[in-house]
Amino acid sequence: MLRRTSVTLTRRLIVAATAGLAAACAPAAAAGPVPAPSAADASTGPRGGRVYLLSEVDVRPELQNRREVPQLIRANYPSLLRDAGIEGTVVARWVLGVDGRPERSSIRVVSATHPDFAFGGEQVAARMRFSPAQVNGKAVRVEVTLPISFTVH
Repeated sequence: MLRRTSVTLTRRLIVAATAGLAAACAPAAAAGPVPAPSAADASTGPRGGRVYLLSEVDVRPELQNRREVPQLIRANYPSLLRDAGIEGTVVARWVLGVDGRPERSSIRVVSATHPDFAFGGEQVAARMRFSPAQVNGKAVRVEVTLPISFTVH
C-alpha cells in the first residue's frame, strides 16, 4: 500500500509541476517584435543582461529535472502541515538565468495558501533546472512564475 501511495503521490506531483510550468509558459498575446539581444544583454554568468518576459522569447524554458521535483516537494513539505493533512500551493516568481538556473536572490513568493509553505516553495524553486530561454538563438534571462503544489496522498 505504501508503494502504491508513493507512486500516486509522485505522479500527482509531476502532473502539478508540469501543469504549472505549462500554464506559466503558455503563449501570451503578441506584443510586437522583440529586439535581438545586444552585446550589452549578453551574460557570461547567471546574472547580468536584460530580463525578458516569457511572451518575448523565441524558445521557452523547459524543466530539465522533472523527475527530481516530486522528491524536492516531499523533502520541503512542512512536516506539521503534512502530518495534519494540510495541502497547499505556493506561487513563486524568479529570474531564470542564461544557465537555466533560478537566480536565487530573485526568488519571491507571490502567494501561498498557508504561510508555512512559502519557505518550502522557495527551496523547491531554487533547485529546479531548466533549459535556457532563447531570443534569436542566444540564451537570455527570463522571468518565470510557477505554482508549486504540496499534496498529501
